[in-house]
Amino acid sequence: MSKTNFTRKYKESKHLTLAIRITLSNLIKEAEKSKKKKLPFMPKRTMAKILGVLHQTVLNEIKRGTVRPKQKVNNKVKYKDEYSPIYGQYVYETNRMKSHNKSKSEKVKEFLEYAEKLILEDKLSPDVVIGRALAMGIFTKEEVVRVNTLYRYIDEGRLKVKNIDLKEKVRRKKRKTKPKENKKILGISIDERPAHINNREEFGHFEIDTVYGKKGESTCLLTLTERKTRKDIVVLIDFKDSESVIYALNKILEEYPPGIIKTITADNGAEFSTLGECFLNVVNVYFAHSYSAFERGGNENFNKLIRQFIPKGTSIDDYNRQYVENIADTINNTLRRILGYQTANEAFNKEVRAIIKQSA
Repeated sequence: MSKTNFTRKYKESKHLTLAIRITLSNLIKEAEKSKKKKLPFMPKRTMAKILGVLHQTVLNEIKRGTVRPKQKVNNKVKYKDEYSPIYGQYVYETNRMKSHNKSKSEKVKEFLEYAEKLILEDKLSPDVVIGRALAMGIFTKEEVVRVNTLYRYIDEGRLKVKNIDLKEKVRRKKRKTKPKENKKILGISIDERPAHINNREEFGHFEIDTVYGKKGESTCLLTLTERKTRKDIVVLIDFKDSESVIYALNKILEEYPPGIIKTITADNGAEFSTLGECFLNVVNVYFAHSYSAFERGGNENFNKLIRQFIPKGTSIDDYNRQYVENIADTINNTLRRILGYQTANEAFNKEVRAIIKQSA
């Protein structure tokens, strides 16, 4: 015996017009007359089919348009529920006016005030503000705007925030990754660096560089960036030479437990020429290709951020060690989208605790 496949087709709910409401009113009156005469009467589901709407739409409309006019019967005041198409239309139009869609900026007004405060007071980027609000459950997706929209609102002057209050908007150009040929690499090439380091899957792999101030001066900054957590380290060194770099790096290694700094990737600057030899059996050192700063992208980005505090061409002798350390603290305590809206310090310390716990 074959089974019959029953399928139900639901009609889309639609707005009722006054003409449809009048037709509904007539159908209800006919049904009431039949009911009084104890004759079969039309159910509301059939009315819905005639009107071409959902059954629930008819029920909602009757509830919306029902009035209770007074009637005097045998000198007694009585109330009788009655559907009025005119009243139903009036309620419908009133509700439509009340539910008129506000602009997106009105709907998210509370979030915009929140974003304005964090951007101006905490110096957070629009992207971080949105990500943090969602990650912490302060606002839902419906209560915030997209990053591009927030930037547009700032451009249009809808917030007190100005473009000058924002961090630099960077347009990254696609760089050619083909290494330059006929350039000497000081030690083990980055080509030999394991894939898990390249993919930032494992903690403990650093990039290193130097940042100098005025041309010709000896004082400079030694900077390191951990690839996975983006933790940045910066120290002031008196000379841009290999001896000063080795001395400073030894001090940094002493600050952390064994296994925190596993590898270092440097460029081919003369100040790094003895890194591989001096730290043999302590830290593996790799060298990027010449003219390929993108191979140490995290560290290069850190150096670029430093220039917001120490502009290019400024003498580094004008800044003390505490000021330099404060630069790193500021950057390391900035929320990062790439870290799931954690700070670099939070991500780094979490990894360090895990290593210490594992070795205990």
